[in-house]
Amino acid sequence: MLKIVTNNNYLFKVFSFILLFTIFSRIIGLLKDIVIAAHFGTTESADFISVSYVFILWLPAVIASILNTYTIPRLIEHRSNSERNFKRYLSLLNSIMLRVVIISFTTFFIFGPEIFYKFFPSLNDSQINNLTFKVRALSFGLAFLMISFFWESRLQAFKKNLFILFECIPSIVIIFSIIFSTSPSVNSFIFGLILGLFLQSLSLFIYSKRNKLVGNINKIKSSTQFKPEIGLFVFILSQLLISLVPIVDSYFVTKFGIGEIASLNYSNKITAIFMTIAGTVLTRVLLPHYSGQVLKNRFKKIVFQHFIVVFLLGVFINILIFFHSSDVISLIYSRGVFGDDDVLMVNKYLKVSIFQIPIYISGLVLLQYIAAKKFILIIAISTILSLILKFLFISLLLNNFQELAVIYSTIIMYTFNTFVFLIVTILTKEKTYEQKLES
Repeated sequence: MLKIVTNNNYLFKVFSFILLFTIFSRIIGLLKDIVIAAHFGTTESADFISVSYVFILWLPAVIASILNTYTIPRLIEHRSNSERNFKRYLSLLNSIMLRVVIISFTTFFIFGPEIFYKFFPSLNDSQINNLTFKVRALSFGLAFLMISFFWESRLQAFKKNLFILFECIPSIVIIFSIIFSTSPSVNSFIFGLILGLFLQSLSLFIYSKRNKLVGNINKIKSSTQFKPEIGLFVFILSQLLISLVPIVDSYFVTKFGIGEIASLNYSNKITAIFMTIAGTVLTRVLLPHYSGQVLKNRFKKIVFQHFIVVFLLGVFINILIFFHSSDVISLIYSRGVFGDDDVLMVNKYLKVSIFQIPIYISGLVLLQYIAAKKFILIIAISTILSLILKFLFISLLLNNFQELAVIYSTIIMYTFNTFVFLIVTILTKEKTYEQKLES
């Protein structure tokens, strides 16, 4: 009993630090969204900025999910078993990072503009040429963000949680680039985004090097044996597919008029204040902790306690926002060109999207447990099936609910995933690892 209390005290301390850092970082991000809303409202420029974020975050989000779910338990395992294997694993990650960054940068630079055109079908030739330059400039931001996530996964694995504060660097630079621009435009946003992401990746590299987590960058081409199981390939495929959700949602929403993408984005930003803070804190606290505790018996009981507490917290947040949604939107965005009509456009999305909060954040608790158990194939299969449900229900609900179909289908997707994770957690036998140790 004493061990559990001590363990909970340690978790509470780590949770408090990460929550404080994350809230500060998200507040800066919210200020950035307020500045963008005040200067661009729900115009076509705001739509472009929203789509830019969707594309910039797409592949790095996939990499971050893979790194967090797959590599963190293995980094901890290698560090505890052998310093030599740990250094070789860091070298392997450096090699993978270099290749992923080069491939993603090249692909986005070549094919990014053509994909962007699909979201803005009314552009003329002159606007298309201007758009091409802007999109290709964003490819540099994509590369820097990709590098940042590679450094973050190592720092997260060994609880160097100060790195969370570095995540607000891009938002700070964007705020200054727009406010102090003589004529705020999309170009101001792009310049601030690229510069901010570069400074973030540089800061994370320096902090990683200080904590001896960079590895041997001088021998990146050295051959390091690595035999991934089939589950990893399926998991990568599932993450690539699930990351398409924001892009698909934006594509469907844009059919309902100018400003709809921006309205959906503003709504998602408010929902993400809670989902991202809770999700970030839970992932960064629980995955390293669960990975270190996974060999202990009766560990699953604590996981269920965390699951219930987090779900009830999500329900409380849901109720609170639902009855004050218009006030929340007005408080955050009603500045500059953002008026009452814009509040109404955003509110129709927010009223529905908040219902995903308790389902999503409680499912994350179970996901960390399953990831710590290295059940990667189960995560991958569940993700793929939930994505199929998502796209199926968009088609079924589109005629009756129009643009809100994208929100309803997302809620269904998260519900299915959480249900699968709950069943798997219930059926998991905790003595499997102990039996292996005894043998």
